[in-house]
Amino acid sequence: MHTARLILALPDRPTAEADHALPRLLGALHQNGQVLDSAPPVVADEQALHAYLSLPAADALDPEHHGPYVRAALAELAAAGHGAPRVRLLGADPHGEPECGCETPSAYLLYTTFVDRDSPLRCADCSGTVPLYRIPAGPGDLIRSRVLDWQQQYRACDRLWIESGALEAAALHELVAAGSDLSASGRELCAALAAAPHLGRPVYYYLHRPGGEEPAAPDACPSCGRPWRLDLPWGVCGHRCDGCGLAAA
Repeated sequence: MHTARLILALPDRPTAEADHALPRLLGALHQNGQVLDSAPPVVADEQALHAYLSLPAADALDPEHHGPYVRAALAELAAAGHGAPRVRLLGADPHGEPECGCETPSAYLLYTTFVDRDSPLRCADCSGTVPLYRIPAGPGDLIRSRVLDWQQQYRACDRLWIESGALEAAALHELVAAGSDLSASGRELCAALAAAPHLGRPVYYYLHRPGGEEPAAPDACPSCGRPWRLDLPWGVCGHRCDGCGLAAA
C-alpha cells in the first residue's frame, strides 16, 4: 500500500459543477479499485485542492488503469474548469500489505478483516494483495463494486464480533458458517471472479476460524464434509477444499 497526494488546481471561476467534480473523481477511483479509501481527506488552499490517497500499488493512478467512470469523471473536471490533476507519490505505507508481483498466480483468495484497508483479493502463491483494477471488469465495472460491497459487509460483521456487543453471536455466525448470508454472498462472488474474462484462476473464500477454537470436525470441510487439503503454503490459510472453494486457517 502506498500514499499519494492528488493536486487539483482550482478554476478561475468556481461553479457548483467544479465543487462536485473532485468527489465524483475520487468516488470513481475507489469503485475502480485504484484508491482504497471511499472518502479520503481533502485539504484546500488558495490555488488547489489536495487529496491524500491510499493506493493499492505505486502505479494505481496511471492512466492505463482508468475505467470508463474514471475517464468520465476526468472529463467532468475539465468541463468544470479544472486543470488536469497532478499526482505525487509520497511513499509506501509501513502498515500496509505488499502487493502481489506474480505474473500468473495459481489461485486467489477473498480475504479481509475490519482493520484491513488493503484490497480483499489476495494471491494464493505470495499472499500479496491484488489491486481490484487488475480484475477484468466487463460492462459497467460491476464485479469490482460487488467486491467492495462484500468487503464492507464483512468488515462490519468482524467489528461487531471483535467489540463483543449485543450482536457478537450473530456476527460470529456470519463469519464462521459456510452457509451464512455473508459466506453465501462471498462464495458467489468468488465464483463470479473466477469466471471473469481473462482471470482464468480459481478464487477461494476465506472462512473465519476464531483463534484458539477448533471446529467440530477439524479435518473436514464444513460445507461438504470431505477432508481438507492441508499441504498449503498460503499465508493466512492451512486448509482448503477444492470442491467447495473454501479456505481456512
